[in-house]
Amino acid sequence: STWDEYIWQYNDYARYRTKLLARHQMRLLKDKDNKDKESKDKDEDPVEKKNCEFVSQHREIWSTTNVIQTLNALVKKSEVVTLLDPERKGGGASEILEVTGGTHFVRMIGYYSLIGLLRVHTLTGDYYSAIRSVDCIDFTKKVQIFSKVVACHITLYYYTGFVFMMLRRYADAIRFFIQLLTYINRIKNIHARSYQFDDLVKKHEQVYHLLAMTLALCDQRHGVDEAINATMRERLGDKISRLAQGDLDCYSEMFKYACPKFVSISSNFGENPTTGVMEAVDLQRTVFLNEVSQQLVLPTIRSYLSLYSTITVGKLASFMEQDNKVPENLFRTYLLRLKHKTRQLVWTGGKPSEGERISTSDIGFYINKDMVYVQSYANSGTLQNRSHAQYFIDQIRYLRPFLDTLFSTNTNVRR
Repeated sequence: STWDEYIWQYNDYARYRTKLLARHQMRLLKDKDNKDKESKDKDEDPVEKKNCEFVSQHREIWSTTNVIQTLNALVKKSEVVTLLDPERKGGGASEILEVTGGTHFVRMIGYYSLIGLLRVHTLTGDYYSAIRSVDCIDFTKKVQIFSKVVACHITLYYYTGFVFMMLRRYADAIRFFIQLLTYINRIKNIHARSYQFDDLVKKHEQVYHLLAMTLALCDQRHGVDEAINATMRERLGDKISRLAQGDLDCYSEMFKYACPKFVSISSNFGENPTTGVMEAVDLQRTVFLNEVSQQLVLPTIRSYLSLYSTITVGKLASFMEQDNKVPENLFRTYLLRLKHKTRQLVWTGGKPSEGERISTSDIGFYINKDMVYVQSYANSGTLQNRSHAQYFIDQIRYLRPFLDTLFSTNTNVRR
């Protein structure tokens, strides 16, 4: 579509500009160490020098600021945000779809500009602005405007889920990834001959990678469909095992494969050489891996806590043996980290940028002096019971054809 092409052109030029800047700075560093003027002129590429001069003199071309301002202007001109506010009470989306002619075109351009803002903010690493750009879209409605275009539907859920993951809202990310996988599984065969089928398959694989990482960081498997979980384990069995072991290299590989094509907004072509330009993907991957490294020890602590109702801090710390025993004062910081990391902002309806801060863990605990008091929520909640019921229902459905075959071939067997 037009907006896909618009953002693709911006993304492609921004990535080209970043690579050009990196080569330019490497050349400046090399020239600084080289004292022979003739060899410097000999090694300098005239085409690259001309491109650097052009980009440095025309920084407004495909600048991130201009792209965001353009999309915001289209949203404001179309008044789509005002029209979508009544959608929560009914009527907002229908008012956009019922009009015809130029007014309908302007409103749809404004609506797709919201999705464009979500993409651009995500590509630049501004996740808070990204999620706020779709606050006016009500995801609870069954009939949506974005569902009329397959690429728009997939883009919206993919980028929204990814933003939730980077904001450490893993429960919401899992919810959006599951809904997206369910949608793709339903339409994949219909679009088998479409020109977008290859992109659809790749996005399908990327979402499975993102779902596996979020489940490793926040175990919410009771909310995952059994078919999706089985397919994910079949495709990513080895990687899921590595994730469970806390393999940072596996996290890094999966993130690089499944993440969007980030762009850098830096365009400094000055004569003062720096240490180089970090790739935008590497920068976002470093941020993500820093968060993952803080949580590597937490599943082990949670597994020990689930075995006790009361335990001393010193005894619990003695279980954590890697090279040496963890000091008790350091282990207390681990417990506080576990408490902090398992409390997340969970979307409960309304604006996606808002929500209720709740605990996503199946156990709760508090510390009184040297004692840790543990309470399990697995038996008191309905999620665990629902997961057991769903397991038996799935098994009944799986065995039903065998039972029908048995009854049809053997008349002596009673139902």
